[in-house]
Amino acid sequence: MLYSLIFACIISIDSLGIGITYGIRNTKLGIHSLIIVFAISFVLTYISSFLGYLLASFFPTFFSHLLGCLILISMGVWIIFHKADDSDFDHSNSIDKKEACFLGLTLSMDAMSVSLGISSMNINSFLFPFFISFFNILFLLLGKYFAKVMQKKFFLPEKYWNICAGVLLIVLGVCKIL
Repeated sequence: MLYSLIFACIISIDSLGIGITYGIRNTKLGIHSLIIVFAISFVLTYISSFLGYLLASFFPTFFSHLLGCLILISMGVWIIFHKADDSDFDHSNSIDKKEACFLGLTLSMDAMSVSLGISSMNINSFLFPFFISFFNILFLLLGKYFAKVMQKKFFLPEKYWNICAGVLLIVLGVCKIL
């Protein structure tokens, strides 16, 4: 159980960066969106854990890890080069159900690759996905809170906060690749 908790915490740290980005951009995450992100993270990680041993023989584990990193980098580039009101698919400045599905999928990429890689270890196939999903939500919310505190302490025009948020996502994506 301890290994499941530690792995889940480490894997979910990307959610902190994304939460900071959403906090900087004043993007709302409603309870329904958080439930969707939790459910998608749980289901995809559970499936990966359950079928990881079989799937590992067909796909290299670095593929889904690389895809998750590229999505983070792409989100960062998108944020840097677009105005704040263009950041949502529907320009609502809140994460709706469809966007929550995309977010859940994005946050699950690393968890899926790790699940494939560690499925042969004695990791609990129910607790690990639960912990991943829990930490994804926790870090998203902590990131949003941290961003709000920073914005109150350091006044910068919104476009500079957007650039900081984009750069943060790009750095996270590149660090995960390395």
